[in-house]
Amino acid sequence: MCPTSGPSCVTAEVIYLKMDEALQKNAIPWRNCVSLSVDNAPVNTGARNSIASRILKEHGNIYIHGCPCYIIHNTAKQAGLGFLEVCGFDPEDLTVDVGYWFKGSTNGKGHLTDEKQPRFRRLLEAFSNPMTEVYRLFYQATSSPPSTSSSRERSPPSSFYRMRYGVSSASCSGSF
Repeated sequence: MCPTSGPSCVTAEVIYLKMDEALQKNAIPWRNCVSLSVDNAPVNTGARNSIASRILKEHGNIYIHGCPCYIIHNTAKQAGLGFLEVCGFDPEDLTVDVGYWFKGSTNGKGHLTDEKQPRFRRLLEAFSNPMTEVYRLFYQATSSPPSTSSSRERSPPSSFYRMRYGVSSASCSGSF
């Protein structure tokens, strides 16, 4: 479903017509389309002249929603803020600090071991606190990527999952 080239190839009209053409070519009726997930650019979701407005005009039963990446980002951000409110632990700040820690080269990290550096103090405090591992396990368990249908591509279960079900199976067998 590649749009043609030229100055008008990125207009809502051309993109909609290409979508319609691809559906017709593959004998897929519009009534089989349940939803449209697109980036939130005006050409995609604008109120008047967009792909969404054209689809809704012709096929009003299709649900138009925004970019799933934005939805996931906003959901994770709100979950992190809720986690901070409840536990007093900010996974986003820790992630940023750890990211900056590993971003520099080994030679450039010498200044990061200075206890006067705020980032070093935050990391030292976070990783000296045993609750950081509990928070990390919880956050990992709640943000693990979905597995695929192929067992070769499937991601291993999170540490929290292994810990929970490992303890459950061990306690069922009567030993720890």
